[in-house]
Amino acid sequence: MGADIHFTIERRDPHDGLGWVGVFYSGASYSPDMYNKSYLHDANIKASSEEYYRRLDYGVHPLGRLGRRDYGFFARLAGVRGDGPEPNGVPPDASALTQRCISRWGGDGHSHVHMTLREFVKRKIITDMTIADAAKSKLQGGDPIAEFLGNCIDYDDITLNDNTRVIAWFDN
Repeated sequence: MGADIHFTIERRDPHDGLGWVGVFYSGASYSPDMYNKSYLHDANIKASSEEYYRRLDYGVHPLGRLGRRDYGFFARLAGVRGDGPEPNGVPPDASALTQRCISRWGGDGHSHVHMTLREFVKRKIITDMTIADAAKSKLQGGDPIAEFLGNCIDYDDITLNDNTRVIAWFDN
């Protein structure tokens, strides 16, 4: 039995004082196919494991790639399926979207964690790319985190500052 990750992305406007608003849920049935891997999985791709995952990594929307089963990533987030930090829980000011999604998982959801989107993606790309590749991008004036997310930045007010955060949890 494997573990899967679920997450919401929340955004806030620091000037209006109205709190956090959920702008994305990884498990939403209404999410376009480009956000998840099911359309590639269901296409009956006849390829090696390596080729299959390469196609997933480059063919799936970046927010969908964040939800791929990756135990190294899970361990770096919340010590799930490996050594890592203790989960820091659901923030008390979580958005209504996050509260609803978490409540639907009930007792099957565990190891809740929250952090900025930048930190979340940073922990993911450490798995997907070597430190040398990230350092090279940074030295050349790039931002490996923004490059990973591509055109997701500023979509539905998703940004890489402290006003966008991710709440993630796992199920077995």
